[in-house]
Amino acid sequence: MNRLQDSLNSWMRDFTIFPNLTKQELFDFWSVLDQPHDKRVATVLSYKEKFNLKVLIEGGTYKGEMIKKTLDVFDKIISIECDEKLATEAQKKFQQHNHVRVIHGGTEDVLPLILKDLDTPALFWLDSHYIDWGLPIPCIMGRTNTDCPIMIELTTILHHPVRDHVILIDDARCFTGPNVYSKDYPSIQELKKFVQDIRPDMTFEYTPPNTDIIAIYKEKK
Repeated sequence: MNRLQDSLNSWMRDFTIFPNLTKQELFDFWSVLDQPHDKRVATVLSYKEKFNLKVLIEGGTYKGEMIKKTLDVFDKIISIECDEKLATEAQKKFQQHNHVRVIHGGTEDVLPLILKDLDTPALFWLDSHYIDWGLPIPCIMGRTNTDCPIMIELTTILHHPVRDHVILIDDARCFTGPNVYSKDYPSIQELKKFVQDIRPDMTFEYTPPNTDIIAIYKEKK
């Protein structure tokens, strides 16, 4: 029995995977469903245009690639990075761009402060989740007190007085529920129910294998 293929089939059918996958099987599952960064940028830009959004709020700056690729299309970009080294590097990289602000901190703490002063619909790019690969991989991944603060992030955004925000969640394939790599990740089904319980007027959309992004938005009238 090919447990990886069975998991891929289950994921396409109902967003579940074969239970108790080994680390290698889980890594292979994620690798198959991964998408190039340019496709992620294209998705962000398509929702920006569709909903005429002028503000991008990003959770998880990392190397600042999303800022770099969208620098000229948003009037304001706010990016949050919990790793101090990565945040400092990004602040230096974009210091000449007055419409870009990189904030060091966790989204759990920083998002509420940003939303206090936000009175216009924004596009949220949520990518601030951590995976403990347990391998000497050549990258830095920031972590606060949880592997994945997505429920806290969504609670903050969905309860905001502005009701027309658009939310894009990266790495949808990782939302399988807790596993050997990631401890605090809900499942796709849990995410969808959580959103619909708070905002039943919003669409929750995820269509693999063509995308690795969950989109949450209110349909245009």
